[in-house]
Amino acid sequence: MVEIHARSDLEFNVPKMEAEKARTRALLKVAEIKPKMCGINFWFRRKTFPKMEDQGTANVLLEGKGVTLRVVLDLNNSSSMPNFKVARVYVDIDKLKIDVTQAKHE
Repeated sequence: MVEIHARSDLEFNVPKMEAEKARTRALLKVAEIKPKMCGINFWFRRKTFPKMEDQGTANVLLEGKGVTLRVVLDLNNSSSMPNFKVARVYVDIDKLKIDVTQAKHE
């Protein structure tokens, strides 16, 4: 599911007949992203007690509602070429399942 919302705010000075401030903001939302990543190689080292190191292969699944990504964009009109600037990014992960298929240690 993909949603796009846009909002524009304008402060207009009537006596001067000019716009003093203009702001345009867009929200892009992508929901129910459910990738399945198989055969991912991993390696980690824990430096504090208990010290350990391991490497192997894992499968990563995003289940349930998956991942929801929300990106807030601000339109920059100050230059001759308008462009969007990323204001905020929100990521929600519903269920993350990691299956270690091969490792040095149990």
